[in-house]
Amino acid sequence: MLFNISLKYVDATKIAMSVVAEPVIATFLALILLGEAIGTMQMIGGVITLAGIAIFFLNPSKKRHVIQNEKTIT
Repeated sequence: MLFNISLKYVDATKIAMSVVAEPVIATFLALILLGEAIGTMQMIGGVITLAGIAIFFLNPSKKRHVIQNEKTIT
């Protein structure tokens, strides 16, 4: 529900990239709160995921353009 509300204020692409971090955060919380074991591959995957999200949010030099369909009325 929070994601739907935030669509009014934030670009949908940024929200979608934020949702990608949800499994990483859930795994980290399971480690802290429940004492779950995390394997090496899970750690590597989490780091790669968070690095990709960081690159997306911190790289303002590449502008992302939305292609709009123009309809001509004849």
